[in-house]
Amino acid sequence: MEQPSHEILRKWGERARRLHPRMEITGGGLVLGAGTILTNFEVGAKGSSPLALTDEERILTLLTTAFEWPVDIRGFAKIGRACELWNVGEKALAHIHIRST
Repeated sequence: MEQPSHEILRKWGERARRLHPRMEITGGGLVLGAGTILTNFEVGAKGSSPLALTDEERILTLLTTAFEWPVDIRGFAKIGRACELWNVGEKALAHIHIRST
């Protein structure tokens, strides 16, 4: 049974709102695309939840696949700096670092 075009467009609109065309820090961590989590929050001491930059190889592989070329290590350093800024409460600066990657 075929769906009317307006139903298809509605479903696409719902899905498109969940897409992250650029890296973005959300409640789930650092995400890209259709919710791919590049790095997430870890439960730390005293119940804190720092943004953890773990598994560099995985992150570099995901970014290389997404952008279809090897990621410059300087870009990866900016991701690390964004995580550090986020963890000390500098959320706006963290987003600036992510956007300039």
